[in-house]
Amino acid sequence: MFACAPTKNNKIPDNVLPPDKMVDMMADLHISEMIVRNSPHGGDTNILNALGYNNFVYQKYGVTDSIFKLSYDFYVHNPIMLDSIYAKLITRLSEKQSQLKEKK
Repeated sequence: MFACAPTKNNKIPDNVLPPDKMVDMMADLHISEMIVRNSPHGGDTNILNALGYNNFVYQKYGVTDSIFKLSYDFYVHNPIMLDSIYAKLITRLSEKQSQLKEKK
């Protein structure tokens, strides 16, 4: 519960992922979600694919899903920090989208 409490001095607890790592992970998670959504499969296959992609992302960053969720909850309760994370995330995803359009 401590990790979810708003901070007065913008100090991020040791058990919370830093903002830059959250941006990296969230970008990969959003991309994997789009891969699954655009998959021709449906139902249970998409659920299994989503879980597999998410687990890959967690492993890539050496993080468990519970640490990611704890960190996300912390930032939800610290909206200024969360806004900054989402601003960087939008920029990152927009850049990736532009790169993909250039390749077509």
